[in-house]
Amino acid sequence: MGFRKILKKWDKRSRSTTKELYLARQVEVQPVFNRQLISELADTVAACLLDMTDLSVGLGNELYVAEDIILSHQLNIDRNVQMAPFYDLESNLRKALADGDRTVIADLVRFSDSLAQSREARNHVTRILWKAVIDAPQEPADLILSSTSRPFDYTFVDDINGRTCLHEAAIAGQLRLVDLCLTGGVQSDKTDAYGRSALHYAAMHGHGDICRRLIQVGLPPDIVDVDNCTPLIYATLKGCVDCVRAFLEDGKVSVQTPSSNSDLMPLTLAARSGHMDVVVLLLQYGAPSLPNTNGEYPIHLAAQEGHAEVVRILARRDGWDVPDKYNEWTPLFHAARFGRESCLTVLLEVGSRIDVTDEAGNSPMYYAAWYGHRTCVALLVQAAAKAQAAQVPMAQDSPLTDTQRSSGTESDIDAIPSLYLPPPMMPYRVYGHNYLDKASLVQVTIGHLSTHYQDESVEGPAVRLRHPLAGPQYEDRHLHASPLLKIVMTAAPVTTSAPYSIPLPIRDQKIVFSFQVPSPSALSLEFSLYPNFGTKTIGRATGLPHLFQNIQNSQPFTLPILDPRLHVIGEVSFEVNIITPFGGVKLEIGGAVETYWKSLAMPVPGGSSAKLLTPRPPQQPGRTLGSAQTSPSTQTLAQAFGHSLTHSSVTGSYIYVTVQVTRDQHPVVFPEWRLPDESYELGVADVTLSQFQSLAVRLGRGRAPPDASSPPSLWARWIASSMISMQELLRIVPAAFGVCVEIAYAPARVRRRHSLRNQLDLNDAVNSVLRTVYDTSALEGTFSRRPVVFTSFAPDVCAALNWKQPNYPVFLASQCGEVHRAPPSATALSTDDVHDHRLWSLDAAVESAKMNNLLGVLLDARLLAQVPSLIQGVKDFGLVVGTYGLREDTEKLPTTAGTEANGVDATLHDGVLIYFNHTLRGMQGV
Repeated sequence: MGFRKILKKWDKRSRSTTKELYLARQVEVQPVFNRQLISELADTVAACLLDMTDLSVGLGNELYVAEDIILSHQLNIDRNVQMAPFYDLESNLRKALADGDRTVIADLVRFSDSLAQSREARNHVTRILWKAVIDAPQEPADLILSSTSRPFDYTFVDDINGRTCLHEAAIAGQLRLVDLCLTGGVQSDKTDAYGRSALHYAAMHGHGDICRRLIQVGLPPDIVDVDNCTPLIYATLKGCVDCVRAFLEDGKVSVQTPSSNSDLMPLTLAARSGHMDVVVLLLQYGAPSLPNTNGEYPIHLAAQEGHAEVVRILARRDGWDVPDKYNEWTPLFHAARFGRESCLTVLLEVGSRIDVTDEAGNSPMYYAAWYGHRTCVALLVQAAAKAQAAQVPMAQDSPLTDTQRSSGTESDIDAIPSLYLPPPMMPYRVYGHNYLDKASLVQVTIGHLSTHYQDESVEGPAVRLRHPLAGPQYEDRHLHASPLLKIVMTAAPVTTSAPYSIPLPIRDQKIVFSFQVPSPSALSLEFSLYPNFGTKTIGRATGLPHLFQNIQNSQPFTLPILDPRLHVIGEVSFEVNIITPFGGVKLEIGGAVETYWKSLAMPVPGGSSAKLLTPRPPQQPGRTLGSAQTSPSTQTLAQAFGHSLTHSSVTGSYIYVTVQVTRDQHPVVFPEWRLPDESYELGVADVTLSQFQSLAVRLGRGRAPPDASSPPSLWARWIASSMISMQELLRIVPAAFGVCVEIAYAPARVRRRHSLRNQLDLNDAVNSVLRTVYDTSALEGTFSRRPVVFTSFAPDVCAALNWKQPNYPVFLASQCGEVHRAPPSATALSTDDVHDHRLWSLDAAVESAKMNNLLGVLLDARLLAQVPSLIQGVKDFGLVVGTYGLREDTEKLPTTAGTEANGVDATLHDGVLIYFNHTLRGMQGV
């Protein structure tokens, strides 16, 4: 991130493709620290964490035992010295306090004097007594302090973290004990190992009365710790209005002076955290609205996080409609990108511009549609229609950032020459695609589980850690540039795959690891927990081969994470999808199988087409406050070089056929989940082929086919009203007609809704369909090769279809998070049918298609008609775009058969999918 920021000024003066090409050639940015030293220190910390875990697991709240062991290491107490008396003292003292036995308490305190014979032991006893004083009610606490034979040593300093009694009292929030420490001679401004005074901890835990008391005794309210944070920063992050008011009124801390660190400004932090009362208070004291290092104002961050009331207060203040320096995003972009409907409504009400574009040339509506926020798209469409009807120009003058001002004044002489090479005159063709020959493909998903996306019953982080590994210091990393922990996954038997590393915590991410294994029956997975820098293993979870036997597609698992002493310190959840090879196929060109080809044409940037780049910002869990949104310039190679256009041999008309598989693994043509028999609740997978055919005869669904010279639309109507096996259909339909096979595979939710009983294994179901297609093609011969394309609304089916064979193209069909008014079949899956992350947005659908090397996607025409720029956005990923829907929507879309190069490549009408022939356009360029 820092490297990109340094290049930002240079980037504004050069072409975007030049920056992408330059960054792509950087092998590794050298670290500015000693990696070996960091690793050694991290290993030391990991060893301490293991000691704490060893002693704390199973002991309930008795975490003080772990602290005792670490303290004994730090003080270098002789191991021959018996530590048992100290443990017994603390345990008995806590029990006596719980019982309220004053006599036992006094006896234990007097007994502690006999243990405090050396300086180290005396410090240890003092720590035990002060911990008991803090946790006890006032009366027993006073008894402990008055029962010691000598005055209580308030000057005690913890040798591990450097905290005094005053620090501990401020953390506990006990004003009475704070006064005792101050009168007992504790150095009030003493800082601990983190550079924090007691005032830092009082603010961090939201104790306003203690903040005022410490300010009264002269503690500096603006002292910074090692993280460069003042007490006001911690009070703001906590959202404690009382603490913030104490610093502003009693401490006279000024919020009007800009901070040296623009990422740690109180108003920015309060706006991002959504602390409404703190924002109001800071504005009352004159806090200015200033940008951070990315040029993002507080309202940008509030809109990104979805704090609508904060956005309303900050509207019309500095930066309310100004693009940031890094992405050129206004607050409206952030609200649209992250689906913040309430913030979007507020911004539109105050007059935010909706016709602006970012550095990639895209509008807020584009991002809302791309990431599946359909309600936000509707709001933006409505706002645009109102503005157009009122004939009020939406573009308004907006303040420019320094970078924008400077970029417009630089001469062409200073322009950096492009490093981009022109594309070849004749784009090369790729026949077929990669496929599985003998090995099996394993896909492990960590993060948002594909089959339980937005399912509240199973929502939660993929890696859940327990105390002491879990806590705010590990989960809330706003003030740090990198995470503390990482989990590393290794698979066996895999010889060609390196370990996969994931920084923790995993936030709004879905990470998929793919690798091949010679035999899925021997698959085992290991998840090892490490510090982010270091080699010390903190914990490990192991999935043995028997766990992955006979599993369903994308089956979820949860494994316990054990430390070296076999204590459970967390859990890891993941999904496993296994695709087995389909034997007997090979890449054929000119044989009995009609193998498709594709080519990718990329024009030289410089024209109008080079302006619009499709952003694909990766999500990084360890962002700092100044990196609220990563650059949209991190893209695939095709995107970096400008608009791309994928050509293929898939042209002409294809009859759309919905196929399901019977219980005895025979594919049949039937476009509904339940069979049309009112006497039974059965699906296709619940009956055999003979039973299916008998039902077809009884219902009169086996009528004679139309004449061979009939148009494809007539054949499509006949197929929709028939119940026939796929093998028989391919023999009846003339070979000159292509066939688009949609494989319907019922998920668990659909089976429960329609009371379907049987579920076939996904690999077996896909194998039966492919076997029928290949066997029929072999019988038809070389001179009557039938064009066939596959599609499905189930992403796992599309992945299996593409990886099992190399000859036929596969398209992923998706409704992109909405229940469509006119789906291509009754078996089209929507978000009401399955909690699958890949079906909730166009972004997820494109990502799944690219990851599995599919030829293209089949999308809702209504969405593309609302935001036509999405068409080119999908094409920039090297995918072919097909559409389905109402004719009124499809007719609004440009097609590649016309004059528009960025039109859709195929349209589904009346049961026929028509692919437009743009081969000549691809040969001539764009």
